[in-house]
Amino acid sequence: MNKDQLRVRILEQRRAMSQDEVSRDSILTYNKLVELGPEFFGDSVFIYVSFDNEIDTHKIIDYLLEKKIEVSVPLVIPDVKLEAVRIEALVHMKGGSFGILEPERGEEVPKERIKTVIVPGVVFDRDMNRIGLGKGYYDGFLKDMKAKKVALAHKFQVLDSIPSYPWDIKMDMIIAGGEFILPREKNP
Repeated sequence: MNKDQLRVRILEQRRAMSQDEVSRDSILTYNKLVELGPEFFGDSVFIYVSFDNEIDTHKIIDYLLEKKIEVSVPLVIPDVKLEAVRIEALVHMKGGSFGILEPERGEEVPKERIKTVIVPGVVFDRDMNRIGLGKGYYDGFLKDMKAKKVALAHKFQVLDSIPSYPWDIKMDMIIAGGEFILPREKNP
């Protein structure tokens, strides 16, 4: 299967999930993230705002803010780029690009200040490859970043192998169904 076919298949599967299933996976993921402790994240985290049966990030955002960690979320400048905009609470969000909650304009956080990026995606593999929605916003944003890249997913979103290109940005860790998935060792 090519990237587009995989994207369609996995999105259909994700959209067919019940709210109970999404809640269960989201709680398992939240618990795994909390297990890492606030030190893991550093003092500045960029995190997606969940939609469309993604792993729910609202409770994670509240946790990070409670721990006095700087939180920034995506603001999409259509057909241009993704910006990291600092937030103090989720209540200051509005419907934005693609129906995803976005902040009103605010302080843009420089990419070099961000220590951890919590990344969404449609499908991943055990080599830490990622297929997103296909718009390229995250690939552009993550390019040349030194921050840890942690993807959140439901278990069925992590396959053994997916098509990838040399320029695709790899994740450092995936949390799926309450399990840590780390890069597998390459055989020489």
